[in-house]
Amino acid sequence: MKSYTVTRTTSEIEPEEILLDQRAQSQNRLTHLEFPVQPSHLYFLALSMGLLLFISVVVSGYYQIINHEKFVARAEENKLKQYLVEAPRGTIVDRYGVVVAENTIHYNLIGIPEEFPKTDENKEQYKKLIHESTGIPLEGLGKAFTNFQDNKTDVLLSRLTPLQAIRLNALAEQLHGTKLVGQFTRVYPLGESGLHLIGHTGDATKEDVDPEKDIALGQTIGKTGIEYEYDKYLRGESGTISYERNARGTTLEEGHQKPSLVGQTITLTIDAELQRKMYEVLNAFTAPRQSGAVGIALQPKTGEVLALVSVPSVDPNELVSGISSKKMTRALSSGQMPFFNRAISGEYSPGSTIKPFIALAALQDKIIDPRTKIDDTEGKITVPNPYFPDKPFIFRDWKIHGFVNMTEAIGNSCNTYFFSIGGGYHNQPGLGVEKIGSFLRKFGWGAKTDIDLPDEKPGFIPTASWKQETKKEPWRIGDTYNLSIGQGYIRTTPIQLIALMSAFANNGNSMRPFVVSEITDPYTNTLAIKQTPSIANRLDATEEELSIIRAGMRYTVTHGSAQRLEDLPFSVAGKTGSIQTSADLEKTNALFVSFAPYENPSIVLLILVESGGGGGATAVPLSQEILKWYWENRMASGS
Repeated sequence: MKSYTVTRTTSEIEPEEILLDQRAQSQNRLTHLEFPVQPSHLYFLALSMGLLLFISVVVSGYYQIINHEKFVARAEENKLKQYLVEAPRGTIVDRYGVVVAENTIHYNLIGIPEEFPKTDENKEQYKKLIHESTGIPLEGLGKAFTNFQDNKTDVLLSRLTPLQAIRLNALAEQLHGTKLVGQFTRVYPLGESGLHLIGHTGDATKEDVDPEKDIALGQTIGKTGIEYEYDKYLRGESGTISYERNARGTTLEEGHQKPSLVGQTITLTIDAELQRKMYEVLNAFTAPRQSGAVGIALQPKTGEVLALVSVPSVDPNELVSGISSKKMTRALSSGQMPFFNRAISGEYSPGSTIKPFIALAALQDKIIDPRTKIDDTEGKITVPNPYFPDKPFIFRDWKIHGFVNMTEAIGNSCNTYFFSIGGGYHNQPGLGVEKIGSFLRKFGWGAKTDIDLPDEKPGFIPTASWKQETKKEPWRIGDTYNLSIGQGYIRTTPIQLIALMSAFANNGNSMRPFVVSEITDPYTNTLAIKQTPSIANRLDATEEELSIIRAGMRYTVTHGSAQRLEDLPFSVAGKTGSIQTSADLEKTNALFVSFAPYENPSIVLLILVESGGGGGATAVPLSQEILKWYWENRMASGS
């Protein structure tokens, strides 16, 4: 057989030689190119594939069976974009049906994130269009766009005027990815006079958001006053507008609309005209002096608040429409604190208005006969000083009264008389700090009245142990003397004081004060809530004891510091107070609490003027003007 030799050039290689490198050849490491697959490798591969298949089945079951409804809902949510449509807040009216809070419509420009411009150039075009059509400054638009981009809100522009809304609506095609939505703004006809009572609304912040209460970010909610206290009734039920989107997030069409439900109607116990008149009187006096004041009127037999004013104030309409930052800064930094509700949060010494209560406590403790006369011929009491005998403690009266009985002491506000029955002097035993405190607390001093307004303070009744613990000093007789005339550490709020004083105009019963009379469903006109008068505290006193105290308060008008009220066409009783707030005698709060008509009271009135001087000189004339108005416009006409 012949043999043949195949010749080839050195540049030609066989395919399998590609896998052999020179190093492998030189070391004889790679002798062949194929290896048999080991059974263990096949088992591992099969096990891995089976495990992956099992995991896929489990995960698939989790999403498609166990959480089917959840992910279907999420898919629908992604398909439908919803926007909140606020309900109109409920109307608030006074006792005669006069509107004190209502709504006016304004417009918001909302953004649709999926369709809103993504490039800076397009955004700048939007800003320019909006600026030219509405007059809104570019700086403000920049901030609005930033908040929108940071997902802080869906609202680009809020509280647009009807004219601005019309102009933007004409640009709808050019402002793709935006939509105008109508919204309601609160209007307060009482203006400044109603802020601390009616309150105001504002946008919900992150701290306010509460899904359980249906409060969303940026939603209008009550911030103060009745608007805050009764927000859940006033807010109504929000509606929604849904937009269907495709997989790319582009809006296809407007979908389902859920209508909003108007909030409930609230009827107040307040007399809007009296509220306005009281504010005008107090503001006219305090504005030139840059001081503060409080005015409260209520019906003693029911506890219905007829007016509640705190001066100074700000216009709540400016707060809801957008007060300037400069004006807001000035108001917040003002020493007059216009946002502070002095009527229910201000804690003051009661001064001489406490004297009727000290007198009643002395009668009940039987430490004095009301006919007994106490010597005030020196206009002071002198207490020996054990440390410096030549420097006795002197507690002065505001004037010399001579010999006075209980009726005269109340009417003339004789300090010496109350020093004596409060702390004891010479042969006259005193109640002492413990009995005074016990009596006052039993009747409701130092506790909230539970008026249906936010941020009420309780006042304070001092004790000997409190002073030792906080001041690191023992309770002295001088502290008891001060307590007996409403000075020193004791504190009360105006609403607490008028509620307690009203007991002398209502047979010893102090009614719980309230400002909301009823809440009504605007669709069915049915009552949701109806307030009923309730006794909060009762003076444990006989009819004779009460008549003695009432006679003393009447004496204040007929012979004492409120004699000018005798000019009114009806009888008045009351008690003045002059509360010294510092060593400077000019810094004295003027206070007067009165009720009328004396025989059958229908109104109790409290007037307090900070740094107003004497109660008789300041608070009484202001009370006279308000009582005269009330007589001419309400009492005489029987309304």
